[in-house]
Amino acid sequence: MQRRVAQVLVSATLLAICVSASCTGVLAPGPADDGGARLDAGPLDPGCTRDADCDAGGACQVTTGQCQQLGCLTAGCPSGQRCDSTTRACVALAPGPQRLYRAETIAGHAIDAPFSSRDAVGRAALGRFELLVASRNGRYLYVVDGSVVVRVEVTTGRVETLSGLGWPGEVDGPAAVAQFETNFYQNGGLGLSADQRHFFFTSPFAIRRVDVETGEASTVPRPFGRTLRALAVGRESGNLYVTDFAPAFMDVIAPDGGVEARALHHPDGGGPIGYVVVDERRGVAYGLDRNRKSGAFYRWSLDGGAIEWLNPEAQGTRDPIQYLSDGPVARLDMANPAGLSIDAEGFVYIGAGDGRTFRRYDPDRGVVESLCRAPSDAGDELLEWCFGDGVRNSLFGTWPATLAFDDSGNGYFGYTVWPRLVMLRRLR
Repeated sequence: MQRRVAQVLVSATLLAICVSASCTGVLAPGPADDGGARLDAGPLDPGCTRDADCDAGGACQVTTGQCQQLGCLTAGCPSGQRCDSTTRACVALAPGPQRLYRAETIAGHAIDAPFSSRDAVGRAALGRFELLVASRNGRYLYVVDGSVVVRVEVTTGRVETLSGLGWPGEVDGPAAVAQFETNFYQNGGLGLSADQRHFFFTSPFAIRRVDVETGEASTVPRPFGRTLRALAVGRESGNLYVTDFAPAFMDVIAPDGGVEARALHHPDGGGPIGYVVVDERRGVAYGLDRNRKSGAFYRWSLDGGAIEWLNPEAQGTRDPIQYLSDGPVARLDMANPAGLSIDAEGFVYIGAGDGRTFRRYDPDRGVVESLCRAPSDAGDELLEWCFGDGVRNSLFGTWPATLAFDDSGNGYFGYTVWPRLVMLRRLR
């Protein structure tokens, strides 16, 4: 938490600089947005200030104060190659599914918002859009913003409060009286019911359910009384898959209220899983432990049993390895991953936390890619998935969190440093 506070202070300093100077960068809005530049995080936990402070063969990374081994991790690679973080040698890029997106701002315009200005249209609608889920048809986004739930109409950019008074609490009832409490440090999950009628999300102590038509709020009963940690909603079944702080069980709550506790076994002694998504077609769940090796990525059967650690070869450092660890999932490096989502095809998306991009796990190929800049002759903000080189996949200043998708393959996320809601419109 101290590290995050330090980053906020750094971001605030950079914000003041950008108010009085010209700033440019990926996903920077146009002139009407009053800025919106890329922010690069400052030094964190300095341990070295020069190469001489490091062991032989090491180099001091000035952005983090950490010693790193020389090689392509520090020097980079030629075009068409990537750096293998294990051998520190440049290797040829392996092609992946080629998807191209154009980044478009739906709402917000790079000014942190007072709550009174949340309900509006397009760039007049100020707010935070970190925790969101998209309807399958792409018409609406549902967002937990502070202590209210808001609904965004994608085509018009209209943002309106769906439920909640606007101050913290745990109160059920009609939209005008409902109150919500949200754990923003490690929010444990969001999702829509299989019939798209209810929006589910976690508070520190309860699972909340909001009717997306009326805004009425209710609490989902949890008979086992364990401490809530994470939540995922089954796309086909509508089941709620719930984990707790002691990772020994996963509770499955059916739409009719029936509950089953499925035992989990953590063979390597990992900590609580902070984010969960499920792929019911493949019969597996995925989870993140953000406090282990700067981000552990797990998979297990929906029937319960052993939890598999997918990235045990991670280096556990920040810069530059996390931006160059794309490829086999076993070497995936992250720094405080900040969100987890899954699309209709089973691709798993990881919010970068202290990083500067989103990551995508392909379960069929067993590889991870980054969201990267794509060339554009017209000057559009075009993005694609690639094996990151530390440059093309350095998109944000910090903290991109949840990347949600509709069934057409369009993506949506809120960028918290310059608060706005961004759509990744799929072009191919």
